[in-house]
Amino acid sequence: MKIEKLEVSQHLDTRKLYEEVFSKDEKSFVDYYYPEKTKDNIIYVVREDYDIQAMLHLNPYTLHVKGQKAEAQNIVGVDTAVEYRRPGVITDLLVPPFQQLRARGHVFT
Repeated sequence: MKIEKLEVSQHLDTRKLYEEVFSKDEKSFVDYYYPEKTKDNIIYVVREDYDIQAMLHLNPYTLHVKGQKAEAQNIVGVDTAVEYRRPGVITDLLVPPFQQLRARGHVFT
C-alpha cells in the first residue's frame, strides 16, 4: 500500500473510483466537479500497483473568523473501493494531508 499526493494532471485518475463509490451523485455534477473543482483540489490516494484503492480530496476554502481570513481545506470525496475496505485504510490516508496542512500553518480543516 502506497499513499501519494497526486499531481493536478493525475486528478482525473480518481474519477472511476469516485463514480463507483458516490454512484448517487448526478452525472452532471461529476462532469462539473472534475474539470472545475479538482483543478484546485489536493488529492491523496492509496495505491497498490496501479490501482487506486482509496482517495481523499481537499477542497480549498477561505473562512472569515472574527474578522480575519483563514485558509482551510474541506475534506470531501473520501472513500475506499469496496474490494479494498478494511480497518485502517482511511486512517492511514488522513495522516499525510494533516501533517502537510499543519506544517503549512492551517488551523482549520
